[in-house]
Amino acid sequence: MTQSPECMLSTLNLSALELSKLANFDAALHDANVMQQTSPSSAIGYIRPAIIYSEQGKQLQVIDVCTKGLSLADTKDTHHATLQHAKDVAMQRQNKRIDFISQLPVEIVVTRLIPLFIRNDLLDSSIPNAYMHVSKVWRDRIHGCFGGLRFMVAVDEDRKEQKCSQLIQFAQHTTGLVVGWYSQGTWLSDLLRENDFCMLRELRINGYANVHDTGFLSSLSSINNTLTHVYISLNRERNILPTADIVSACPNIETLHIVNPFDADMSSLPMTTWPNMKTLSITQARKSISSDQVVEIAQRFPSLKRLTLLPCNDTQSALALPQYCLSITRLHRLINHQSVQLTYSDEGHPCNEPGITSLSIRGFLWIPCSDYHIIPLLKHYQKRLIHLEWDIAVDIKDNAIYSIQYPQLKKLVLKRCGWWIPRNSPALEELDITADTIRTNGQVLDTIPPHFQILTLRLDGELILSGKSSIGRYIRRVAQETQLKELAVLVNSKNNMNCIGEMLDAICRLNTLTRLEIGFANAWDGYQMERFLDQLTKGCPHLSCLEIKCRNAPSTQAMNTLKRLTSLKEMAFPINLIDDDG
Repeated sequence: MTQSPECMLSTLNLSALELSKLANFDAALHDANVMQQTSPSSAIGYIRPAIIYSEQGKQLQVIDVCTKGLSLADTKDTHHATLQHAKDVAMQRQNKRIDFISQLPVEIVVTRLIPLFIRNDLLDSSIPNAYMHVSKVWRDRIHGCFGGLRFMVAVDEDRKEQKCSQLIQFAQHTTGLVVGWYSQGTWLSDLLRENDFCMLRELRINGYANVHDTGFLSSLSSINNTLTHVYISLNRERNILPTADIVSACPNIETLHIVNPFDADMSSLPMTTWPNMKTLSITQARKSISSDQVVEIAQRFPSLKRLTLLPCNDTQSALALPQYCLSITRLHRLINHQSVQLTYSDEGHPCNEPGITSLSIRGFLWIPCSDYHIIPLLKHYQKRLIHLEWDIAVDIKDNAIYSIQYPQLKKLVLKRCGWWIPRNSPALEELDITADTIRTNGQVLDTIPPHFQILTLRLDGELILSGKSSIGRYIRRVAQETQLKELAVLVNSKNNMNCIGEMLDAICRLNTLTRLEIGFANAWDGYQMERFLDQLTKGCPHLSCLEIKCRNAPSTQAMNTLKRLTSLKEMAFPINLIDDDG
């Protein structure tokens, strides 16, 4: 027997009522939705879910369902007024705010309270953030906590108004904007041009593939008074947005990162400089970056403190920049298959004269690198270098590399190969060396620099057991021939701990040592640790700092032993697994 729509609505309404009394809200809402499907113009089909949401305190859902019902229900429906009343009540409840923020000290709110309930300062541009809508005081405090508002626009490009609703509302307070993907229409240009982004400093576009938006650069110009940081990853398959045009649109730019441009050509820019540009990164360019283009960059951005270029194709690219950008003191050269990445920075060793004082050369994994113009680079900087990092497996036929002298070199880091460099560095004070380097050629341990102050050994059990080189003998020679002040020995091995005895005995002969860091990947045998610390107190009386890194803490007996070190001021050891057998 077929029921009339009125009977079905009544039955479903009673069912939803009983289910909500039992707190089975999901099932009750299901029946309420069926009511709406049965008779979309009946107000009762919207009143029931409004009541259910209200019982759960979900006032926004009440407002939404009532708004929908009022737009569809017949105005002559006897329940129409009830539906309107339900919406009014929900809006009154939703507008109630407890503004305790204004009663608290600003410093506590900004540094302690707000980070507790807003853990990520990157807000979704399409989802209302409840805390932003409490009051103006709340917004001001949140703004103060994060130094402005930062919004993320999702990758989909449908419903643009809804997607950017929160961003548009708070445009005047927005300092950062992250766009996931931009490939269609002109919505991003329109957004930037039509809203008052008077505080926007940072723009990041993780994927730009829009060949249709010819007004994007002009939209950048509309916000160029405040825009200082730009990151754009371009679609590699299309030649869009030349780097020079982006720079031209942003005269106050300080940081620019461009990924996948066609090239690094800046020749179209006028010779007037951009004094604010401090960081520039042009990577994955489809055309190799020439030394002439490096000069063009240097001439236009003389205040650069960091520059990254990939790919570069010749030695002159590495030599061109420092003579124009006087603050540049460090060069990092990454050789990756058939390309070279250059990173210049002002993070080098301080020196009275301008120029490169710190050089880092790194290769790709264990693939041997041929010349790649390494020798000319080393010869150019050899007399100035104070800090050198070597992380490359070389396959260079020219023996000239082994005779290059480094008269000013004070700090040397050898991660792979480079075994011949210490013997050519008479002023060396600090050496950081790995097991991989020692395995390549044990002769690296033959040289003991006379001015040695700091030594770091990154070892493994396999090397210590191999007999290829004696770490213990090397440390004893250091003790005899130098006045070493700081030593770090880090053993990355979970086995063969019995093989380190000779090394530990040698450490205790360093009677000028003031700082010691010793670490193992696993637990350190308690008896062996106690014996070592006992010898340490006798052999290293000037030790002021001791750091132990392993999976167990020193025993009570070991700690009592260390009390004999009257010069000890700092000590660090693990506390997660305490082994106290004293």
